[in-house]
Amino acid sequence: MPIPMQVSYPLALHLRSPVTYNFLTNETWKPGEKFQEGRSVSDFIFIDEQSQRADATVLFADILRAVYNHPDWSQLYAFFSARYSTGLFSWNTGDPKARTLDPPETMRTFKTPTTVSFMTDPSSVSMPKDLPDLLAKAGKTSRGFLVGPDPQPCAIGPAISVACGPGSYIELLYAGQRPGNYPELSCIDGEYYGWHQGKYQVVAGSVKATKKGGRGRSWAEWAALWSVIADWIYEHDSTSIELLFFDDTHSFKYALSAEEERSYSPFGKIPRKFLNTKAIGAADAIRDVFSELAKSPERFQGIEWDYLELQKPPEFRDAFYARFGRKNPDHRANCAELVKRIPKDWDSPSYEQIGPMALKPCPDSFRGATWEAWLLSIEGGDVVVVETVFQALWAVILLTELPLNIKIIEKGALNTRLTARNPQYYFFAMPPDRSASKTKPFKPQRPSTGGTSSRAKPTPAPSSSRTTATSTETPSSRPNPTDNDDDDVTALDAPTETIPPALLTTLLTEFFADERTRISRGADKAVGKYMETFVREAIARAAFERGGEGRGDGFLEVEDLEKLAPQLVLDF
Repeated sequence: MPIPMQVSYPLALHLRSPVTYNFLTNETWKPGEKFQEGRSVSDFIFIDEQSQRADATVLFADILRAVYNHPDWSQLYAFFSARYSTGLFSWNTGDPKARTLDPPETMRTFKTPTTVSFMTDPSSVSMPKDLPDLLAKAGKTSRGFLVGPDPQPCAIGPAISVACGPGSYIELLYAGQRPGNYPELSCIDGEYYGWHQGKYQVVAGSVKATKKGGRGRSWAEWAALWSVIADWIYEHDSTSIELLFFDDTHSFKYALSAEEERSYSPFGKIPRKFLNTKAIGAADAIRDVFSELAKSPERFQGIEWDYLELQKPPEFRDAFYARFGRKNPDHRANCAELVKRIPKDWDSPSYEQIGPMALKPCPDSFRGATWEAWLLSIEGGDVVVVETVFQALWAVILLTELPLNIKIIEKGALNTRLTARNPQYYFFAMPPDRSASKTKPFKPQRPSTGGTSSRAKPTPAPSSSRTTATSTETPSSRPNPTDNDDDDVTALDAPTETIPPALLTTLLTEFFADERTRISRGADKAVGKYMETFVREAIARAAFERGGEGRGDGFLEVEDLEKLAPQLVLDF
């Protein structure tokens, strides 16, 4: 099953991976000395096939989501950065119970809890109690049996948007600015300074003092928080090894020299620069990913093109390239071309046949919240209008997350009839040339939606340019059938199961007619939107199949709804 909201997929190709050993030449490097700058598509596909990269992405996303959803990062910073004395008067520095490290269950018969120099229970600040174990599992899963450059960044990059959502990822990637104009921040005493409203001032407070959650944070703030989390993981694992509480294997970050081995006591704590465990490796990898993103954020703008290579089939990519061009190999030029207006050629598609409610222009914004609101407004059969390559790329990326197909209108499709009757497709087109339009736009007819007079009679569903579901009209009052121009659509076989009319009437009146139980009001907006999409798609598909079989003009009768209801329940 595909991972939802994996819109940060392209980060897997652009994040660098540390290299500490070359098994072909037997060369070794210390951490930070050598990196592999990004991955090719073929390399990433190999990692994806030969390891459990997708499972590791889900595990990393669960950890990042717990951090993102925490309402007060200052609490997290205080917990993970707190250190206490363990000497004679340690009882007077902090709550000893909060600093008690328990041995694993397999060792509790001969090991006793010990007071240590750090806070030991992450659940006291609403984080997973077994955070070190979760990090160790995620790191082990991402590595698998692969050798060579560290594969963990390939799992961490896609996990960012899975954890935070597409809107927050857009905010992190662009900070509300045009591509290439990411605001430069300077950290002074923990506070972040930058230009805002013509003044060089504090634009983000210190993580340890700002009482807010993960929404609206920057790459630099994520890096600052994960720096103290990674240090806490080291304290936890190194102390566990020192106390003989550690029930897993540990290693070193590289092969130590004889002098380095003599630099610390074998019965004491292993220094930070030497010790490596699965949890330490995973926490350090997350910290390094956010540090890299914070150091050069503009380098990761414009990488949305790689989403097409990773997630879309060749025929879709070819259609997109033919319509909107290809990625410029020069990074600066690529960022500049993302926001250039697509020229309105003479062969632009005609919008005269499209109902006004079906046209959905992309937002002219680089704010994630704006794009999230736009995504929730999309319905089956809508015509998505883009004006820039940035809008085209993000429309494809976001709409791919919905259970609908996408079709790109080809260049020169001036005479193509875009009726928006087909609920299985979205259409991408350049913006209409308003000055060239002389005729009055088409407005779809909407039958009245009167109130329900009795509980036994279903309320007729309001029609739109995309769906028609009513049983009150007579054949003489319906519009004439139009030419069938939906030959490119693969119609699904209509389900043959039926349910009793009485049960169908009860379903319609109880769950759709009552104002208090309408889906869009009683459920969360996002969940309600997906459920509404299922309903609209199912009804519109049934209407299309009825028209395609020559039985009428696409209007549904009661027996059509009876056949539709079982499949609709299965979809739910």
